[in-house]
Amino acid sequence: MRKTIPSFILFFCFLVAGVNAVAAKPVMLTSPDGNIVFTFTLNNHQPAYSIVYKKNPLINNSPLVLLFDDGNAFASSVISNKPVSHKETNDYKLIIGKTTAVHDVCNNTIISLTGNYKVNIEVKVFNDGVAFRYTFPPQQKKQFLLKEERTAFSLNGDPIVKALLLPNYITSHEGLYRTAALSEMPSDSLMDMPALFQAGKTFIAITEASLLDYAGMYLIKHGGNMEGILSPLPGTNGVKVKGSFPHQSPWRVMMISDRMGALLESNILTTLCEPTKFTETSWIKPGLTTFPWWNGTVIPDTSFAPGNNFQTNQYYIDFCAANDVRYHTIVEAGGHEWYTNDGTGYQPGKNADVTKPVDGLDMKAICDYAHAKNVGVRVWVHWKALYPQLDSAFAIFEKWGLSGMMVDFMDRDDQEMVNIQKEILEKAARHHLHIQFHGAYKPTGLHRTYPNEFTREGTLNYENDKWNNLVTPDADLDIAVTRLLAGSTDYHLGGFRASSFETLKFVIHGHWSLEPVAICWRCM
Repeated sequence: MRKTIPSFILFFCFLVAGVNAVAAKPVMLTSPDGNIVFTFTLNNHQPAYSIVYKKNPLINNSPLVLLFDDGNAFASSVISNKPVSHKETNDYKLIIGKTTAVHDVCNNTIISLTGNYKVNIEVKVFNDGVAFRYTFPPQQKKQFLLKEERTAFSLNGDPIVKALLLPNYITSHEGLYRTAALSEMPSDSLMDMPALFQAGKTFIAITEASLLDYAGMYLIKHGGNMEGILSPLPGTNGVKVKGSFPHQSPWRVMMISDRMGALLESNILTTLCEPTKFTETSWIKPGLTTFPWWNGTVIPDTSFAPGNNFQTNQYYIDFCAANDVRYHTIVEAGGHEWYTNDGTGYQPGKNADVTKPVDGLDMKAICDYAHAKNVGVRVWVHWKALYPQLDSAFAIFEKWGLSGMMVDFMDRDDQEMVNIQKEILEKAARHHLHIQFHGAYKPTGLHRTYPNEFTREGTLNYENDKWNNLVTPDADLDIAVTRLLAGSTDYHLGGFRASSFETLKFVIHGHWSLEPVAICWRCM
């Protein structure tokens, strides 16, 4: 007797065969100019990618690994869609940054993987680089604990690396960069991002974009290859990210060119960030500022003593008005902050209160005087003194008439700190306050989303000229081709006392100089 195969079994067999065929076929995406080719593969449920630039291998087969508390996200994964590429054109304006108008073109695709977890890998290939991120759609589980993201960057050959090596995750990101072949770099040591690699005539910088509700990433050389490693959440026994579905990672970005200047010119990071939702931005006004802590609150031609008082700030405001300097920053005097604090060394004590100026300092009167001179007023604050009073402090700052502030000593980029900085930016905007983060991690393009973020520090900069001679012209150049690829930095520019190494000396008062000098000469 002849037996027939039920039609539903035939359909199932064809469906499985179709899925396997899609899973086995590489997914390729090219840049609009055809110079960059990104290839995604899935072999034995292991996703990986490679990059070719101008027909030369740049990044070899590099695994993608996401480890949740219950195992590997990609275990038993298959490609569950047929990826289709689309051309994307981005035209937008920036209030803050190196350019006003941006025009960026890329090709993009989304690769959907289904296994233990549903994970989409979204890829964008520009003429000057590649970016991809992980997005997690709604799934059966509502919440997740991510133990590690191990995104590999298996660079071809033995490129020259320029990177800042860090001892641990608690860092102000201030140090001297090291330049060496990848093979000579120490294994399992944290490398800050952006890190610069040169393979022959080709430059590649690795960093991230749109860091929101996630942990910051570093690079490590492990087993001879580069891979990413996330900053851990404090007190969680190794958890890096916790959240609810849907969720997404930051973009993993590789800027690529055979011309170093193209990396500096690139707008990939801001293009990968969301447009701002601020409906009114006329209050956001970038500009020069005083920072009297750096120069020791010098007021040489007056009869009164410098201090946390109206007269000292009036002197600086008059200077700003006469020299077209938009802002004056109130910091401290004699080692004590402008606000009430019973701590030492600028660290908040139990009774620190940023809403209460020290005796004799009338902040409203200072702001009124400055506004009459068309000068804005800013303040410096320690984040631990500010954050417990965030809402009330910002309301009072707005009432006084402040324009913004420097928020200092953050020194972390775990998910909790990333979210704290986002909260500071959002709440500051409601009170028309700009923010300058000091002792903070790298920019990730979010000045497009939050244009009230002016700069971030995260560099060994000229404040060091108060107590050491580490910041040399060579160190300046290292910063230009690494950290500045991510965005602007607070570099304590504006010192006009210059010196050579041979004539350098410090006039020490306590721990630093009252008359700092810059170890180089200005040219005009």
